[in-house]
Amino acid sequence: MEFVTLTNEEFKEFSKNHEYTSFFQTIAWGKSKENIGWKMYLVGVKEKNKILAATMILEKNLIKKIKIFYSPRGFLIDYRNQELLNFFIDNIKKYAKEKKALFIKIDPYVENFERDKDGKIIENGYSNNDIIKILERKGFKHQGFNLEQGTKLQGRWLFVTPTKNKTIEEIEKGMEKSVKRQIAKNEKLQIEVVKKKESDIEEFYNIMKSTSDRRNFASRSLNYYKNMYHELHKENLCELYFVVLNTKKAKNDLEKRIEIKKQIINQNNEIFDKATIISENQRRQENGAIINVKKFEERKKQDQNDLNILVKQLEEIENIRSTHKKDEVTLSGILEIFYGDEVLGLYGGTYEEFTSYSPFNMIHHYILKYACKNNLKRYNYYAISGNLNKDDEQYGIYYTKRSLGGKVVELIGEFDLILNKPLYYLYKMAFAIKIKLKKFRK
Repeated sequence: MEFVTLTNEEFKEFSKNHEYTSFFQTIAWGKSKENIGWKMYLVGVKEKNKILAATMILEKNLIKKIKIFYSPRGFLIDYRNQELLNFFIDNIKKYAKEKKALFIKIDPYVENFERDKDGKIIENGYSNNDIIKILERKGFKHQGFNLEQGTKLQGRWLFVTPTKNKTIEEIEKGMEKSVKRQIAKNEKLQIEVVKKKESDIEEFYNIMKSTSDRRNFASRSLNYYKNMYHELHKENLCELYFVVLNTKKAKNDLEKRIEIKKQIINQNNEIFDKATIISENQRRQENGAIINVKKFEERKKQDQNDLNILVKQLEEIENIRSTHKKDEVTLSGILEIFYGDEVLGLYGGTYEEFTSYSPFNMIHHYILKYACKNNLKRYNYYAISGNLNKDDEQYGIYYTKRSLGGKVVELIGEFDLILNKPLYYLYKMAFAIKIKLKKFRK
């Protein structure tokens, strides 16, 4: 075996089919990070010219040429192959030391225990918990089984919907009824999912800024989103989607539906008024047809309620048209990542004004149909809090994703291979203070 630097093509070919592959282990992601100050390396192990293991390493300069090494969702290796793992780690450790790295951080795309939609471990389900011990024996320091969302580089807890060999109709059976009702309601209101272009990134940034202000998390910069979209999209790894309300079409459609509903109510009232009372139990007859008064009153009440809802919806649409002064209004947006056998909703948000429309349900349903049609493994809604109690401040995010059907995914977590202990623990102290200050500002 030999430890080597890989070409772009070699790494692409190996990584795209690996068991633990992730878009975080792509050259496009590495280039997007290089544009904001990181440096990318592609290394691996070969035997008889065949690649056995590989990883993309990101290097960040701290101070005076002191660096950290980070392999996002890496390594791409068989962790249970002791000979291969030993050789790879020994050599990457030497490689990092030569470049004056304090430590090497990894957060493998490896599930810990198989869990259900409630986060409960499935009895007799698969487990990779032994890989934690394997890495610890090789000198990696496990960073713990954190539950928090947003305190680590990448989410440890995710929510996904498996889509392999499934139809959208089968997926819909696992959705909450309220989700399906909202999707149907939105479709009637001329709300649809639209693929957008790089020129629309600024509006996406505004959506994310609105969402971060509402939920108290730090939003990325406009340049960050522009750079990331540019690098990933040219490799066909990402798409930008907006949920859009066509106010002109919605207004015209609602006016027609209101008119039809009024006609139905008037016609039914005329029939009832002309009917003759034929019995003491308030049944009426008209042209040979028997009308039950009680049922008619219930239907009349329902028709009037439906009419009131349509009128209210029309008022809302007219108000939106008046406020925004345009036919097409954006409610929500998301950056979807397409890589390997998975679709990942990486960044997304909704304008506060339109949260009542639950526009994310539209996007997720749209992408689920795509994943089923293309027989992909799963749709990954990305990070949730590992604390699934209702009193957790992030519970709403989990509940929203859970309502679409699927399961909780727990990854094995972050690991640090320490190369310079004094400076490493100084860095950890500084990083902890940074996190506390961030929470204090929130």
